[in-house]
Amino acid sequence: MGLSHAATYVDNRGDTPNIDRLTPSIYVESLISKAPTKAQRERMARIVDAGCIVCRRHLRVWSPAGIHHITTGRKRNHDDTIALCAQHHQTGGTGVALHANRVAWEEKYGTQDELLEATKRLVK
Repeated sequence: MGLSHAATYVDNRGDTPNIDRLTPSIYVESLISKAPTKAQRERMARIVDAGCIVCRRHLRVWSPAGIHHITTGRKRNHDDTIALCAQHHQTGGTGVALHANRVAWEEKYGTQDELLEATKRLVK
């Protein structure tokens, strides 16, 4: 199975992420009152390094990913994060991208809480 969708995003610079580049953008800062701590940035870097959790679980491949902050049933924070490739996060369309249709996406790939627990087991 090809990975053309997975190779489109690592971070906003297109190269290997490091913890200094995981500081939230102005958009994210407006939704989250505090910038991530050093420990949170390090954890998010490990999550990004592990690749997209959906590609990992469902396609059994590693793909470059960015951070997604889970908001379902909770206040947005830096501890409830998973890694998603661009396709599974925003660009894949209905049934593929989380932001295209959360209900259809969760029916296909599992709830965000299930993926968060899988991420926690993967990245300690």
